[in-house]
Amino acid sequence: MADAPTPPVPPRRPHRLEAHGEVRVDDWWWLRDKEDPEVLAHLRAENDYADAVLAPTRELQERLFEGIKARVQEDDVTAPSRSGPWWYWSRTAEDKQYPSHWRLADQGRTRRAADVLEAAARGEGELVLDENALAGDSEYFALGVFDVSPDHHVLAFATDFAGAETYTLRFRDLRAGEDLPDVIEGVYYGSAWATDNETFFYVLPDEAMRPFQVWRHRLGDPAGADTLVFQEVDERYFATVELTRSQRFVVIHTESKMTSEALWIDAAAPAGRPTVVLPRRQGVEYDVEHAVTAGRGDVWLLRTNAPDPDGTPATNFAVHVLPVVGAATAEPETLLPHRPEVKVESVDAFAGHLVVAERSQGLKRLRVIPLDSGIVDPGAGAGHFVDQPEPVYTVSPGANPEWRSATLRFNYTSLVTPVSSIDYDMSSRT
Repeated sequence: MADAPTPPVPPRRPHRLEAHGEVRVDDWWWLRDKEDPEVLAHLRAENDYADAVLAPTRELQERLFEGIKARVQEDDVTAPSRSGPWWYWSRTAEDKQYPSHWRLADQGRTRRAADVLEAAARGEGELVLDENALAGDSEYFALGVFDVSPDHHVLAFATDFAGAETYTLRFRDLRAGEDLPDVIEGVYYGSAWATDNETFFYVLPDEAMRPFQVWRHRLGDPAGADTLVFQEVDERYFATVELTRSQRFVVIHTESKMTSEALWIDAAAPAGRPTVVLPRRQGVEYDVEHAVTAGRGDVWLLRTNAPDPDGTPATNFAVHVLPVVGAATAEPETLLPHRPEVKVESVDAFAGHLVVAERSQGLKRLRVIPLDSGIVDPGAGAGHFVDQPEPVYTVSPGANPEWRSATLRFNYTSLVTPVSSIDYDMSSRT
């Protein structure tokens, strides 16, 4: 014990802080400065101390690492997902730190996912982006945005080499395999293409790393010419942007811990001003999904905890239907009412079906509602549930970029079944 390493102790440097009429003293305020040489020296001393304490376990650490590594399939591909005339997937390789991203053309839409998976395993396909090539010899690398244009000709991708979660956004011409001159610094997560394949929406954070602005960029223009589309002035709210699966609308979503609001822009008219779906109300959360229904046309599927007309709180969320145009003044139609015993977790819309993820009696279940003749039989009994083979399991929606598809990709696992990607035909229920 006499030779036990001694932990480093940072010196106390009292710093007076005053806020809201109260004063407190922080003895370690000086440790906030990541560029201070003394802070860096202290962090190195802590690392040295940890290494010294753990030195007797070094052999055990190595054995544990090798044991874990032996159980990981390093050469692998993800289940391919269809988007338009292409199948997309990611590949990991032994001794490579990061994945690479691939695609395979299917103009006739004749290939099945299993066929594409076999082709990917054989090394077929077109390389879209190799994260290892981007990372090079850098000590840190992260890919933020990865967003292919609706015509599949341009990839928007964003990279971070410092770990600060602010990214440099670039655009790659996938036909020529070359990066365009457009470069935008300091972006955050969240992105959306307009259907002109030239207009791109992205998010910027403020000094506190709160995503608060949505900007519009046009390919070929300098970043300084970009247009501010939306700014969230309330510091409690975070903003993001995405394109609906139908590719009809760009949706800006802004939320705090207990209140949210959504705005939309016609993806075919990206220069338009955002329109609020429903004005924010303190304590009311909602998100929207675009659907097209017979007799109603374009509608929002509103998943919300807004109280029922009689004032009953919808703690577990309900699903309502509102027209896209005039939603703020329309009378909502209830698709799935609030149920105290069932939590509505998400809603996904396809051209012919809705998929509602619910949690009941501790298990998540997937409810499929057909849209062939509009939203039929609204109420708690609408549609059917996807049968699962085991009494206890975990299920979640998977990668489903394709709007005009009757196939639902979901992920399934249990205590005895490895994580699996399942394709489910929503029409034939197989």
